[in-house]
Amino acid sequence: MSNKIVFEKDKRLSDSYVWQYQRDYFDRSGIDAWVKDVPHYATSNPFLAACYARMVVRLAQDWARKYPESKKHPFYIIELGTGSGQLSFYVLKNIKRLKKELGIEDLDICYLMTDFTESNLKYWEQHSALKPFLDENRLDFAIFDMERDSTFILKNRGTEISPGSIVNPICVFANYIFDTVQNDAFFSKNGELFDSLITLTTTDDNIVDGKLVELKKAQMSYTMGKIQGQRFEDPYFDAVLDRYRTKLKRSHFLFPTAGLRTIANLKRLNDGKLFLVSTDKGNSTIGELESMGDLFFDHHGSFSLMVNFHVIASYFEESGGKAILQTERDGVTTHAFCAGFDMDELPEFALAVRENVERLSPGDYFVLHRNMRENHEQFATETLVAHLAFAQWDPHIYRRFSKQFSAPAKKMGRRTESYLLSHLPDIAANFYYMPRQYDVFFDLGFLLHSLQKHEEALKYYLLSQQYFGGSFNVFYNLAICYRKSGHKDEAIAAFERALEINPDFAEAEKFMRYLKKGD
Repeated sequence: MSNKIVFEKDKRLSDSYVWQYQRDYFDRSGIDAWVKDVPHYATSNPFLAACYARMVVRLAQDWARKYPESKKHPFYIIELGTGSGQLSFYVLKNIKRLKKELGIEDLDICYLMTDFTESNLKYWEQHSALKPFLDENRLDFAIFDMERDSTFILKNRGTEISPGSIVNPICVFANYIFDTVQNDAFFSKNGELFDSLITLTTTDDNIVDGKLVELKKAQMSYTMGKIQGQRFEDPYFDAVLDRYRTKLKRSHFLFPTAGLRTIANLKRLNDGKLFLVSTDKGNSTIGELESMGDLFFDHHGSFSLMVNFHVIASYFEESGGKAILQTERDGVTTHAFCAGFDMDELPEFALAVRENVERLSPGDYFVLHRNMRENHEQFATETLVAHLAFAQWDPHIYRRFSKQFSAPAKKMGRRTESYLLSHLPDIAANFYYMPRQYDVFFDLGFLLHSLQKHEEALKYYLLSQQYFGGSFNVFYNLAICYRKSGHKDEAIAAFERALEINPDFAEAEKFMRYLKKGD
């Protein structure tokens, strides 16, 4: 029979064991965290990447136009908590395209992927989709721990980014990260502020070698510790915290401590010139924060909290910066923050921020995507193709619609078919391999196959074989397309491979005999 044990008692949230549990999970899981447990599509899709790329390219363009000497120095984009690297890939593609279309290929825009786990960096280094950007010196990697580090050592350029080493504004992407690193929790009541001190209680069978096996099986309770005097070492942090003494009558609220420390450290790298954009679930108004209950931990292998974007905005305002907060939405929201320069003096950049944060944001896209995902069978194929185009030819979206495109009963009109087929290469080019990833190449090949375009289908079946090793269906369909395209020897070889996997499939045996006889 298991016994209840107090695992830790009356800890500030930022000092709690929960963050070590979080680190252990990501360190142990590596890339598998994003394959198995951690939701990431909302912040790793081509639409969001295009939004981000438009903002940072316009910033670099406007800045170089206003300060021509800046062309001699790199513009750094730093992605915090990169994870799988899928967003990085999509942003890099968009930046390369935009630089060419805008005639600013001379600008050195370096994308820096960062994470605290060595295994993730090794995964990026070996990824074929990222290699072209490495070869072109558009991309670099760095180990960076938001809870401990303040400088970056670039793996490929061999340089260190430290205070004063950067000239141009830094662009920072912080998606699904402020909610997974150290936060503090406070309680405001009648003009007084309290630390919400956490106690973890669990059963003895949920503890092995002094560590929790599953955090979600532990019970959390809170006691109040009154704050006397200065709570933080940074006066801006304390000034922000003090705002809530009177703004909130009676409520818990989170304070993204590690996130704010990272922002403060980043501002020291180049005399405070910073553009930060973040998409996450969170709160951005006092109304949302008022009368909040106990802290809610969302468990998904790791865990996440709601981001208090209102605190981040207050920090930028206290330190002389500006916040561009998206109006309230259901689901994820996108917010942008500037420090060290006046964005209104950079008109194309300012327009890009307004267009991509408020007028049609990544969160708005995700709402539309979710509706299409859940109801796609109701829509005509031309509607599905239009959504694919809106989604920037996303393989993840194609996955949802592929059966409808290939089904004989769902005949596409000539123009719709032509439009879709002309963009199949774009869907394939957006493929980013991850373990147990969706095999979009097979579905693209099958669509062409079903339309009797056998020669064109071969390309995608071969890519399916290259990335996923080849199943019976791949080799059998390859054989059929080789046969229809007049490639007899290749068809025989593919039938043989198919029969190695499934020797009992009589139709493959029959076709191969006919081919060998010369029929």
